Amino acid sequence: VLEDPKTINVIGWGEYEGMSPMHLAASEGLDRICALFMRQKVQCKLVRDRLGRDPMHSAVIAGSIGTIKTLYDGACFETNAVDELGFSALHYASISSAATDVLHFLVRIASYNMAQGVTAPSREDPTTTEGSIRALRAMCCTGDTALHVAVKAVNWDACKTLVTMKANAKATNSLGRTPLHDAVAVQGTWSDTDSGQGPASIFKLLISADAPVHAA
Repeated sequence: VLEDPKTINVIGWGEYEGMSPMHLAASEGLDRICALFMRQKVQCKLVRDRLGRDPMHSAVIAGSIGTIKTLYDGACFETNAVDELGFSALHYASISSAATDVLHFLVRIASYNMAQGVTAPSREDPTTTEGSIRALRAMCCTGDTALHVAVKAVNWDACKTLVTMKANAKATNSLGRTPLHDAVAVQGTWSDTDSGQGPASIFKLLISADAPVHAA
């Protein structure tokens, strides 16, 4: 069955509308199944679910670094692909429970020049290459960068990782808001006893990253 292209490329409907078996395997973190599908030449690059997500999006949402690496090794992804919300894999990684590992890997991918067939890490700091800078600055349909998304999700690990990787704390979305605006507006406990991972700590982190305090 798994050797039949008509089976492994079939598209689901209803709850699974637009999803292929590869999407389902990626969303469950089944990297061995994904590898099996790729050996059968599954058309994973071309298949999107009803929200425009590809298998890499599904793997990132699941927070499965093993599956993400499997899809990357099999060239089963499109660099900086976005869904109908304009979310890239990096945006979804910003709300992942495995944000640190996933973000580091995705930015490292972005630092490769895939268009020219370079598949080895750059000798430069991967956070300063053109590809990674473009990925970190990419905006979804509301103009939010990955850092905006991480702040709104109160994802401390993602915020800290993105700031460390030189994400732009001064970036504004379509409403003119910086991540600092979102840190102030987010729901949560504003106190110095937020376990070091709540809105107050994220606010301080952004200030340390030169976020504009007086931005209107």
